[in-house]
Amino acid sequence: MIRNSVLAAQCVILASAYLYYLARPLEAWTLLSNTSLKLQVLVGKHSLVPIQWKELGTRVYWNTLLFESDLLAELDLLHSGIVLFEELIKLPRGFEQDDDDEGWEDGEGLNLHTGDKHISMVVSRDELWHFLAEIALRRLLNRVSHGVYQKDSTLTLASL
Repeated sequence: MIRNSVLAAQCVILASAYLYYLARPLEAWTLLSNTSLKLQVLVGKHSLVPIQWKELGTRVYWNTLLFESDLLAELDLLHSGIVLFEELIKLPRGFEQDDDDEGWEDGEGLNLHTGDKHISMVVSRDELWHFLAEIALRRLLNRVSHGVYQKDSTLTLASL
C-alpha cells in the first residue's frame, strides 16, 4: 500500500469503496486521498508506469475522480487536487483484445466457445460506453457546481 504504482492505487481505491459502502465516509475519503496522491505522482512521472499498466492507470484515475466528486457532493471535505489533471488524462479506450477477436460480426461463429467469447466482447464494449457516459456526466456536474458555488464571479452560460 505504500508503493506508488497503478496496482497499489487500485487496491487503495477498492478499499476506499469498501469503507464507503460500510457507511464510513471519512475513512473512505482518507484512503481516496491516498489514491489521489499516488496517481498524482504517477501522472507527474508517467515514465514510471509500464506500458501494460497505462490503461489500468487511466481507469483508476477516472474512478478516483468520480468517487471523489461523489463524496465531495455529499460531505464538506477538502479536495485532493486530482481534478487538476482532468485535461491531461486521456479517456479510457478499453483493454486490447486478442488478435483472434477481431473481425467478429453479429451471427458469426455460433458454437459454444466462440459464442461466449463474442458475448463477453459485447458486454465489455457496453461497459466502456457506460463508463465514458458517467465520466462525461460527472465532468458536466463538476463544472455546474463549480460555477454555482464560486464566490467571486457571476454565473453565466458561457462559464459552463
